[in-house]
Amino acid sequence: MLLIVFALAGQPLLHALGISLPSLQIAGGLIVGHTAFTMVINGPRLTDDERAFSETKTDISFSPMALPLLAGPGALGVVIGLASRSQGVAPLLGIVLGSLVMALVVWLVLTLGAPLASRLGPTGIGALSRIFGVLILAIAVELVAHGVLALAPALAR
Repeated sequence: MLLIVFALAGQPLLHALGISLPSLQIAGGLIVGHTAFTMVINGPRLTDDERAFSETKTDISFSPMALPLLAGPGALGVVIGLASRSQGVAPLLGIVLGSLVMALVVWLVLTLGAPLASRLGPTGIGALSRIFGVLILAIAVELVAHGVLALAPALAR
């Protein structure tokens, strides 16, 4: 729901704050890239304090574990960027539908995660994390490149 709200209201928010879309693309790309890089090097994703806090809660949907990883600044930047470049209602409905489909996929993965993790084991999970990390890092590079080229079009020559 957070992604949908930012897809619909993000552009006016950026305008009110005086932030350009290319700047948001670069910032979002850097954040997504940081997350992807930690996946590739298999670094810690949460601090000890964040992990301890999230383990004491029965509902972690708004804990430090859930929001930054599922609908954090990088994801919010991506949906705002997509919505800002879309023309008309149909593309916005596509973004909303895509967000809902991803919510369903995340729910399925989290629901089926324990049996899947047991089958994959630590080695399989580590390998998948690194593969997805590289793919997500490529998306981050694209975001940064689009932002830089929009800020400095002469670089495209």
